[in-house]
Amino acid sequence: MRMSAICIGLFALLFLACKNESPQEDRKEKVPSVLVERVQKRQWARKLTFPATAIPYATITIPSKVAGDCQKVFKDEGDIVKENEILLQIDTRDLLLSYKQAVANFELAKASLDAQMTVLSQAEKDAKRAQELLQTNSITVAEAEKASTALEGAKAQVGIAKAQVAIANAQVDLARRSLSYATVTSPVDGIVLKKLVQKGQVVAPSTPLFVVADTNPMFVEGSVEEKQVSMLQKGLEARVTFDALPGKEFSGVIALVGPDVDERTRTVRVRVVLQNDTLEIAPGMSCVVEVVVAKRDWFMVPSVAIRDQKGEEVVLFLVSKEGEVFEKALKPDFREGLWTFFANGFEEGDLLVVGGSKDIGVGSKVKIEEKSP
Repeated sequence: MRMSAICIGLFALLFLACKNESPQEDRKEKVPSVLVERVQKRQWARKLTFPATAIPYATITIPSKVAGDCQKVFKDEGDIVKENEILLQIDTRDLLLSYKQAVANFELAKASLDAQMTVLSQAEKDAKRAQELLQTNSITVAEAEKASTALEGAKAQVGIAKAQVAIANAQVDLARRSLSYATVTSPVDGIVLKKLVQKGQVVAPSTPLFVVADTNPMFVEGSVEEKQVSMLQKGLEARVTFDALPGKEFSGVIALVGPDVDERTRTVRVRVVLQNDTLEIAPGMSCVVEVVVAKRDWFMVPSVAIRDQKGEEVVLFLVSKEGEVFEKALKPDFREGLWTFFANGFEEGDLLVVGGSKDIGVGSKVKIEEKSP
């Protein structure tokens, strides 16, 4: 009986000893594995992207320059027009009569000038003859002076006739121009925003006829955050894509940054100018503008490696050469897609934890599995 009790006691002690040793053995066996990636600098074109809306390069109200009836209206709202394309035809009958009258007056003035030139020619001959006769005392001084006075009068009449010809010629030009104004054309490539007249309507000079948007070149305008303004400057190239024109890309140039900050949104206006030769970009179209603001080498860190966020800094885990985890908190320069970018803060070749066991902390000993490049 005593021997049985001793055996039972020894068995219990052996069991407890085995139980105490097994966790230690488990701890030795369960060293966590982590996936690491070597931090390296890579060249990357930093891009700033923002939404924008197409707006006309200019909006032009086209008025009538002459009075008359609207005989034909060729364009309607929404129509695309090219420079010098006809929009409207005003009745030319009265204008044509005015032109013909101006031409007739011009011919009459020329005829009058010709007649005065003939008179002048004769007056010159008479004055010369009078001087010759005065030298031989064949006529009196008074008669010679009368011939000279007639010459001066003839010269004055020629001067008046020449002025009348110039006036008549200007009236012809004015009538011709007024006649041309009856054909109303677009001054720019663009789109008709408003048609303000109808066929048969009588218009007077300065009556608004159309509002046309100048859409070649074209502006697209959006806004960026105040803190991003320093990255942009006038003249930077931009790439523009439109929702309504899938598969097409347009090249532009920044034409304006600012000049002021919106006090409510704390954003700054950015305007890009681009060619629209095909006139397929219409005012109001939404688009996305992409500008390459910097091209340089960055430390590119997969965003999945970020363990925590502390204010503007992100927390990353790295592994020392001895296999021990340590923490690094850095402020990223920017994020794009699946990457977070840093200008500095690392040494090339640093082992960054990008995956593996989540049950690790600062000081943890880990087994390293290096991610293939």
